[in-house]
Amino acid sequence: MVKNFLVTLAAAVAGGLLFYSVHSPLPWMLGPLTAVIVLGRVAPARVCWPVKLRNAGLMVLGHIMGRPFTAAVGLYILSQIHLMLGMTVVLILASVAAGYITHRQTGLSLATCVLATVPGGLSQMVVLGEEIAGADATVVTVMQTIRMLSAVFTVPFLVTHGLSAGGAAGPAAAAVPAVADPAAALPYIAAVVVGALLAARLGFPTPYLLGPVLATAPLVVAGFPPPVVPQPLLNAAQIAVGAYMGSAIDFAGSGKWRKILAYTFANVAVLLVVSLLIGYGLAAAIPTSGATAFLSAAPGGMAEMGLTAILVGGDVSVVVGYHMFRLLFILIILPPLLRRWLGEGRNP
Repeated sequence: MVKNFLVTLAAAVAGGLLFYSVHSPLPWMLGPLTAVIVLGRVAPARVCWPVKLRNAGLMVLGHIMGRPFTAAVGLYILSQIHLMLGMTVVLILASVAAGYITHRQTGLSLATCVLATVPGGLSQMVVLGEEIAGADATVVTVMQTIRMLSAVFTVPFLVTHGLSAGGAAGPAAAAVPAVADPAAALPYIAAVVVGALLAARLGFPTPYLLGPVLATAPLVVAGFPPPVVPQPLLNAAQIAVGAYMGSAIDFAGSGKWRKILAYTFANVAVLLVVSLLIGYGLAAAIPTSGATAFLSAAPGGMAEMGLTAILVGGDVSVVVGYHMFRLLFILIILPPLLRRWLGEGRNP
């Protein structure tokens, strides 16, 4: 067991280094994921990755995701919550419709196709795919990975070459200043651990991610300076999550991947078109620039879309606010609705 874990760890780190060297997006998550998939293909008996390491990685990422929630961002969310809700509902309905069509055309379960198309983030949807009965976590991982990669590569290109970054701006979304004092980490470490355990006890969806998000945000709003998160720790967290996702790939069903590939790209195209249309409407309603509005509605992660906003001179506060609302909506509101619709219970 230990030897197999060390082999898997070596493959995961090597994959991260390779993806980092070629400047891949999210190299320390996608690299390990890819490397462990390859290892599982050539030597399936060697793949070993404890779920507890995945949970620890999710806790670190949850803390990172909770850090942007300043009082200014919170007030901005409240002032435009009706627009955020409408945008989120339209985007989710479009993704659910695309998932339903994929279900009818491929014969995959409805739970699998819906979770594979909802733009809730790679790790979040994969973990949720393990929790909802009838969902195929392998297919969810593959389709969400393709969706995320497509969004990461496509959205910045569209924004850079097709949309203006000029226009009205919302409130400044200044970065939360981090401090290097080790003592500053103590309240956050305690909050993250307690938040994760409490969320797990209460049966929250993806508790080791959502619990730390909800525990970190109040401390930031209350004025506790967050600690500097060492880059090696962030990389290790991504490795822990990516390697676990790669170890969950089941090659017994890999023959159907070719069948779903075309539908996955079609789903991504549909979501991008819907996001662009929403963006035009949002730009007229706020108003703000087309680039900022599109990034706010785009089916990519908050970190990637926020970074793109910085690079093109968009309004980061708008992008972060909308993505944070959508993230919390998808993590808190959507899972109970999906369980009620798709069926109660958990995957074994």
